Amino acid sequence: MHQRLGLYRVIRPYRIGELFDPELTAAVELLVPTISPKEAAEVTITFRPRKSLSELEKSIEALGLSEEDFLTETEKSLHQELETLSSDFSPPQRSTPFYTRD
Repeated sequence: MHQRLGLYRVIRPYRIGELFDPELTAAVELLVPTISPKEAAEVTITFRPRKSLSELEKSIEALGLSEEDFLTETEKSLHQELETLSSDFSPPQRSTPFYTRD
């Protein structure tokens, strides 16, 4: 955790525009650091491509998943209750046609 935060602190001036280096700026936009400890004294830092939300949505769609697949049981029951309440609701009827848009 300490190394990862250190990487973010080092690169922060380039991210917010205080310093400019085209290679570092491009790297910040395109790569994400992953730190994995192998042993107590050895740490491996790898950089992988940054994924955007649209790429994630495409991957989820390619797997045939929907938003409902990611809901917890509590969220599913609340969603069902909300659908039940909204299906039972009907707008009030006006007694005179003067108040309608027709």
